[in-house]
Amino acid sequence: MRPLLRADEFWCQGFSEPGAGSDLASLSTRALREGETYRVTGQKVWTSMADRADWMFALVRTGPPGRSTNGITYLLIPMKSRGITVRPLRDISGVAHFAEVFLDDVEVPVENRVGNEGEGWSIMRTSLGHERATAFLADEFKYRRTADKVIELIASRGLDCEPLVRQDIARLESGVRTIAANSARALATVLRGDDPGGVASVNRLVKSEVEQHMHTLALRAAGPYAALGSRASIALDKGRWTFGYLMSRATTIGAGTAEIQRNTIAETVLGLPSHRGEGRRNPQWYPVTRWLSPTRTNAGCARCWPRRWKPGLTSRHCWTSTGRSTPLTRKSGRLSSSSGCRVWPSTNRWAARARGRGCCTPPSRKPPKRWSRHRWSPPSPPSMSRSRPVPRRWPRGSQRGRQPRSPFHWMIPAG
Repeated sequence: MRPLLRADEFWCQGFSEPGAGSDLASLSTRALREGETYRVTGQKVWTSMADRADWMFALVRTGPPGRSTNGITYLLIPMKSRGITVRPLRDISGVAHFAEVFLDDVEVPVENRVGNEGEGWSIMRTSLGHERATAFLADEFKYRRTADKVIELIASRGLDCEPLVRQDIARLESGVRTIAANSARALATVLRGDDPGGVASVNRLVKSEVEQHMHTLALRAAGPYAALGSRASIALDKGRWTFGYLMSRATTIGAGTAEIQRNTIAETVLGLPSHRGEGRRNPQWYPVTRWLSPTRTNAGCARCWPRRWKPGLTSRHCWTSTGRSTPLTRKSGRLSSSSGCRVWPSTNRWAARARGRGCCTPPSRKPPKRWSRHRWSPPSPPSMSRSRPVPRRWPRGSQRGRQPRSPFHWMIPAG
């Protein structure tokens, strides 16, 4: 640890893989134990400064293959080991900040394992939490200086009097102060010995959005000079803002995407169910008659389904007359003798996908939409149509019952 604390050694992290970026739990780099060594085979990608690093702490799979966090182990791998190949990757700015690392039967001593075998996932979360929490101690001053430079650029271009620009400046200032407050909170969490996972994710999300907004505002102030790179003699600040804007696009992707940070915040801070399905309750669907009163209308309609599945619903609506609650009648004028809807085997799953809305017909036989040109005029409100019989469905192609066509009907979609 002494060379690491003295900054004599440079480290990189080997987490992401070609098939396991956002879904890190599905990593496939294998580590087979043979006596007192591990033989590691696999590939890591988007590893920052891998071409300059002396060591790499990596996640490898020592358990059975698949998407499971139980069989992941945390290893420390020397970058000068035999079988390691590093290939730099150039980003949109033209600089190779990232690299691919190929591991071909690399021997790693068992003593380089951190924690027990299979506990790498929890160790990784702790290390990432401390990384995001402590990194903001320096980011607080960096964003403060950069924000001041952006405000000076706006003032020098004479744009600080426009109301919309002043609003963007206020948004930038509030974002920088939010980073400072969250950094202090993260530092207090680390000093207490707690896991800064949730606080660090909030910091990471706020930082990425503030950095993108900051450089976007700087390019707007630069105007046409924003198209000039660092080699142009008349470029503003030697093309600093253009380079920063291109680099800021990666802040919502690298080290965990913005969607991953929101998932972490929802699970660890807000206590919501896991996005992987852990702790989630499956929806329970019950027969419709459980919530329907046995009235003549409900018992007589054989082609009806409740518009919304919720307790307290006392009437069903026919898809043959959307919005009406009158019973279906036969050709003789008498009520249908059917006692209820015929539930199809896939009704529950289909209605769940439709967010609680469905009808008695399977998806393949779903009737046309309400405002289709093959339908009649829009139905009356339910309160005015309860005493009316269900209108007869006219055959397709009939002109009777259609709405008058507007001269702009070709501009209005049928659905």
